[in-house]
Order: sequence, then C-alpha cells, then structure tokens
Amino acid sequence: MKQDSCSVQNVTQIHANQVAIEITDLQSGNQFTRILPMEYFENANGIRLIGEDLNGQTVEMVFLSEQGMFKMKDLSGHGPDHSQCDD
Repeated sequence: MKQDSCSVQNVTQIHANQVAIEITDLQSGNQFTRILPMEYFENANGIRLIGEDLNGQTVEMVFLSEQGMFKMKDLSGHGPDHSQCDD
C-alpha cells in the first residue's frame, strides 16, 4: 500500500534499509521497479541516500529541501542578517 505525506499524520522522519525505484523506459514506455539495498533517511531538511560503490566504499547523496537549503545558507553566513530569536 502506497502512502505519502498527505495520508500519514505526525511523521517527522522516515528511515528505511532498502528503497524501491520505479522507472519508465523512454523507448518502450514499460515501467520497471527495482529494490535496492541502501539506507534512506528523510526529514524536513531533505533526503539522504547511503549505499556502496563497486569497491565497497560508502557513497552518500543528499537532496536538500527548500528548508534545508535555507538552513545551510544560514549556517554558512549567507542567510538573513537578523536573528530568528528576535522574531
């Protein structure tokens, strides 16, 4: 059963040990699903995928949400010039 953020209440983070990738082939239009062994972490800041390359070395990919990008800019000194504590 598929669920998304609209149907699940009060979930602040998601963690899984494998992911399912669904793709549609450009040439044939056929859909394929693959189950991959990788760590999946998701919260309001974005999505983090952790797996291994062909040599067994850890590889990590991060996809930041708009909120996550704002926090990264703020932490690196590129955010607004006022304190959020004053709001």
